[in-house]
Amino acid sequence: MKAGKSLFATIFLWFLGGMLAMVLVGIGLTIFMTRQGIILTGREDIIADALSNHGIRSVEIYEEKGSEALREHLDEIRRQSRLSIHVFDAEGKSLAPGPMDERVLEIVEYSKLSGETTIHKRKILFMIQERVSEGGSPYTLVAVLPKRPLFPDLTRNKPALFIHLTGLFFTIVLISWFLARHLARPIGELNKAAMAIAEGDFSVRVGDRLKKRSDEIGQLGRSFDVMARHINELLDAQNRLIRDISHELRSPLARLVVALELARKRSKEEAKLALDRIEVEAERLGELTGQLLSIARLDADMGRVRMTLSDLRAFLQGIVEDAGFEASHEGKKVRLQSETEACFIAFNEEMLRSALENVIRNAVRHTPLGEPVEVRLRETGDNVVISVRDYGPGVPEESLPDIFRPFYRIDEARDRGSGGVGLGLAIAQRAVVLHGGKITAANAVDGGLEVSIFLPLRRQV
Repeated sequence: MKAGKSLFATIFLWFLGGMLAMVLVGIGLTIFMTRQGIILTGREDIIADALSNHGIRSVEIYEEKGSEALREHLDEIRRQSRLSIHVFDAEGKSLAPGPMDERVLEIVEYSKLSGETTIHKRKILFMIQERVSEGGSPYTLVAVLPKRPLFPDLTRNKPALFIHLTGLFFTIVLISWFLARHLARPIGELNKAAMAIAEGDFSVRVGDRLKKRSDEIGQLGRSFDVMARHINELLDAQNRLIRDISHELRSPLARLVVALELARKRSKEEAKLALDRIEVEAERLGELTGQLLSIARLDADMGRVRMTLSDLRAFLQGIVEDAGFEASHEGKKVRLQSETEACFIAFNEEMLRSALENVIRNAVRHTPLGEPVEVRLRETGDNVVISVRDYGPGVPEESLPDIFRPFYRIDEARDRGSGGVGLGLAIAQRAVVLHGGKITAANAVDGGLEVSIFLPLRRQV
């Protein structure tokens, strides 16, 4: 199955992106609102006091000493505090003319229309106050001050700015990592438990740490354990029932065979056909009983397979020879084609023999007279592949995924009339899965069915 992006990576990247976006938007909005005067920086009150104090003194100097003295006084204030003060009389005439007088007068007119006394224009702060001297003359005082950066120490100190931003970024990454791990880790534990159950280990349970959680994930873990326990109990009951029924059938079958032989000796020729029919059905019932026991045994051995290191080619050669001997009585042949001289891998001989014999016998049963059953052994990548191909009618494409189910039958050539009971491929599938492999079936291009068994190339037990 193709691996997709992990849940942890998805959650981590979403948290990281979301927190970075929140920080950037927050900084951007703060800068914007500060420039627009929506958020005050704390300097407005200081500037208002400075303008009030310096403004009164400036008016006194102008009335006592004139424009030149006022200009010197305002220049001194600008050098000391970067604060520019403009003084206008009642007619809007600047008492200390300068290059910014025209723009400042525009701000004064805007203030009169809007009623605002503190005005933010881009990177400059304007503050307007009206004063009346002791002599009764009205004056307009305007303070002009360039705005400082929002974080002046950081913007002037580049290394400090880099350290602050780096620290902020790694803090966000760390928080996002812990949040993503907190959410994704229990899902991973549940997935491991589910995979273990899929592989036949029904004793697996989720960890206590997950079950102790009080959120929905903890509830999911507890529900998973209840489900696993219930499935385990159902399968145990099913296997127990199959074993019990199979064992109970064996004794009556044995007695039936003995009674059948006695009946043959004492019966007349007219009863021969009926007795032959009874014998065939008894054999079929015996085969069914044996296969039911095989399935029950394989299900009971899930996860507990003892393997030995053996030559698979020699092992397969013996099975093909035995199958060929049986097939010769029906006028059919079984041939082995091997692309390797020797193939030593770890496998359980009893289980793999059962799987291969069932697949080959199934092929012999359905291949027509005069056509061989071809068994092929080859290595590919990390697997060894055993293919069994017949030249029979094949299987409808829609039925291919179902032929490994117990008792599954189709309504064409591969039916009860062919002698099968619908358990051979199910037994093979279970045995192959216990080896960590897989079994597939596909219709050959020129007719017939090809069943392929993939086994991992384990070179050691």
